[in-house]
Amino acid sequence: MNQVEQVRLLFSTIDKTQEVVEGIGKLKTELQREVMRVVFKDNGFKDDVVKTNAIQNLKKYGIDDIKSL
Repeated sequence: MNQVEQVRLLFSTIDKTQEVVEGIGKLKTELQREVMRVVFKDNGFKDDVVKTNAIQNLKKYGIDDIKSL
């Protein structure tokens, strides 16, 4: 039997982006998930550079399904 688990995190921050990204990456490792989807709100980032860095850091953890709304 397959079990589907979902973890939903909502955050709206400008100052803590890197800490949140690190936490998501550690959570993926801890849960031993093969696939993890992350959805951000565009206005949660200080600027495009911070957004790009967040996406690249998530990819280092093997998270490739990243959306921004």
